[in-house]
Amino acid sequence: MSYTLFIDESGNMSLNNGEKYFCIGGYLVKKGNEKHKFKMKNIIKNVMREKEKFFNYYAKRDGQTEVKFSNLSFEGKKYVLEELNKLKQIGGTFVSIIVDKENCRSLVDSDTNEYYNYLVCLLIKYVFEVCNFARTIDFEELKIIYDDRSMKVKARNGLQAYLIENLKLKRDVYKQFSCNFNVKSANSKNNFGVMISDFVAGTCKDCYARNDDELFKLLNINYVSKFPYKDFQSTNIINKIVDKKQTSEYNVINS
Repeated sequence: MSYTLFIDESGNMSLNNGEKYFCIGGYLVKKGNEKHKFKMKNIIKNVMREKEKFFNYYAKRDGQTEVKFSNLSFEGKKYVLEELNKLKQIGGTFVSIIVDKENCRSLVDSDTNEYYNYLVCLLIKYVFEVCNFARTIDFEELKIIYDDRSMKVKARNGLQAYLIENLKLKRDVYKQFSCNFNVKSANSKNNFGVMISDFVAGTCKDCYARNDDELFKLLNINYVSKFPYKDFQSTNIINKIVDKKQTSEYNVINS
């Protein structure tokens, strides 16, 4: 058995952009299942018929016509998510990892590109190992298709090697993923699977950032990994770490 995982992201991994959350969303199907293409074509066609209703103020002001989460009004998002949820009936699975940056200690001193690979790896482990999605980690191939407009060059160049190293080489034989990891880029303007993952990521991040699950309930994401698990949505650990560092530096400089 082989699978295809389309991924996209919502938010920024930087600790300095004022956002608490970062999310990677995915749409997972068995290899060869392309039924989502027909569904997404119909969604785009219907959204474009009612641009005034379904696009938000900023998209209309700036002449944006791409059907993606950030361009749509609440009514537009609601329509798309209700339609996408029907993909579950034809073998589609929605997955995501939501990161609470304020409580993510390991992000403080990490390279964001390498950390992206780490998060994708965690998502794969969560879906296939923790949640036992395929009932085995012994399958033929996992193809990962990402949006080439959002994923950093350094991260995407190293993702395949990272997955091989951490899900195969560094593991005991009986815990190794047997599949080949095949990483490919695609333009979300043209790839319907990546379009869907954009809505998964946007919906998941929006739910936690706004503390409002109305849209989240419409999509009903199958697998949501919260990271860091133990400290997710606890008190702001990162600011305490940063403040402590700054205080130490101040005391050294002024001693």
